[in-house]
Amino acid sequence: MSVSARLSSNKDGKTEGLGPAYLILGAVFSLLGSGNPVTRLRLFRRASSLFDSRLQTLRHNEHFLDKESLTRMQLLKQKYPTYAIYLAIFGSQAALSKIDSGQVVNSVMAKTSMAVSTKVMDNLSDEWETAEEAFRSTGYLMSALTDGMIRPEYEKVPTRWIDRAESSALEMASWAGHILGAMRDSAPFSYKTYVSDVKRWVEGQQSSFMHHQRPVSMQDYLAMILEKSTGNLWADPDLIVFESTLGCLDGALRKRALSIRAQADLLIKSCLLYDDVVDFYYDVEHDSVNALLLLAEEKGVAWNARDLARKPHSYLRLLYEKGIVDEVLALGDRLFVLALNAVRNISYEDALFDRRELEYACHLLRLFNLRKLVNRDRDLHALKVCLSVGGVRKTPEALLPADTYDLDGFLRSAQNKVEQLAHR
Repeated sequence: MSVSARLSSNKDGKTEGLGPAYLILGAVFSLLGSGNPVTRLRLFRRASSLFDSRLQTLRHNEHFLDKESLTRMQLLKQKYPTYAIYLAIFGSQAALSKIDSGQVVNSVMAKTSMAVSTKVMDNLSDEWETAEEAFRSTGYLMSALTDGMIRPEYEKVPTRWIDRAESSALEMASWAGHILGAMRDSAPFSYKTYVSDVKRWVEGQQSSFMHHQRPVSMQDYLAMILEKSTGNLWADPDLIVFESTLGCLDGALRKRALSIRAQADLLIKSCLLYDDVVDFYYDVEHDSVNALLLLAEEKGVAWNARDLARKPHSYLRLLYEKGIVDEVLALGDRLFVLALNAVRNISYEDALFDRRELEYACHLLRLFNLRKLVNRDRDLHALKVCLSVGGVRKTPEALLPADTYDLDGFLRSAQNKVEQLAHR
């Protein structure tokens, strides 16, 4: 879509995904969690106000594209910060259940800044940037997220709107860098771990932009795509706030906190598989790697790029009929169950973490990712998938035998990383 078409589009992003049904469901889920719903609402209002205030500051600097322009260009949607804040609160309240809410909001703001900035950057790279430009801009994220510094040519006023939009995304990322960087001395272990995770994520992103190496099998997909994901980043702000507030993080306490971090990584990996199912049409349109197509090729379900681009709906129906969609969903569910088991291994006597709220946060994130499946397919099967892991639906093990994929490798890897970091 051209720039002029974007600017004249009616899709202003203000209400998409934020209609009455979403608002009502959001309120209901807030009441169902084990945490205090009043505290949760206060956190949401405070974080929303703080983040919006920061977005408004973009208009005062000629280096940036302001909030309204980013929205008109469909690079930023109101639902991005709303969803990020909402989901961040559940996880942070559970992991920081004994920490003052004033500190919890720092973690929520850092997570939101990371999530929104990377989403804007993703939209830029998908629609407007070359691979070389995306490689370069992703590299700038490293210093923005860790040092709160954006690209070196910042002192020059950008002449292209794309550069100003990129600067806006980097500025948002720098907010997380400033929040977490302020705690680097009081949380040395957690901050060092966070910087390492950012570096790994940036390197993985850059590799995908420049090497153009695409997986040719599901095992390749697991190794190349899922292993490059860093769900750890979603838990790192909680870890930093936790260590900074307590003053230290060592021994058994460090290991318990790192186990929660590993659980977050497995959870995000499961969500990547769910995303491939719900974003199938988008991935086909943008020629993106998708687990459904890889598995279909492995199973001998023929397709060609031209027919797929013309009739993606028909092909998706075929993938349902051949059991391809259910297998990818079951693979996601297997990883989800691994994450859930990691939470359930936390002792009920552990007063520092709210185990019940962590479990609830896991289910909420899964439900959030699969909500689009119900919106798209609008049938009973999609609703069953969305609302259950086991129960009404067959268990993941029944749909996907344990030896189909080396998922235990993910668990072993996660446990090894916990042990290594715990003794660092």
